Amino acid sequence: MVRRYFALIALLFTSSWCIIAQNSQSIDSLLCEIYDKDQSIRIKLQRALVSANVDSIILYNSEIEAIDNENQKTVFRILDDDKWNTELSQKAYDAIF
Repeated sequence: MVRRYFALIALLFTSSWCIIAQNSQSIDSLLCEIYDKDQSIRIKLQRALVSANVDSIILYNSEIEAIDNENQKTVFRILDDDKWNTELSQKAYDAIF
């Protein structure tokens, strides 16, 4: 009986740890996507600035504003829900800060 009890506790602990790891992994992936999207549009803007293409500069600036607003909402939701931890990659942290 005692062995079953400890086996059950071990199973529950392992299961909850796996769920936490999966949650961290999905948050990490989401934050990495945010980082990639953020950097991608900024690279496009830099190229437009170098080429002095005014129409592209205006377009990319508005896209940056929209992407920044969307990203901020997502990051704030993650921070408010306390769903992030130290298990995130550097890229995910870069997305937050």
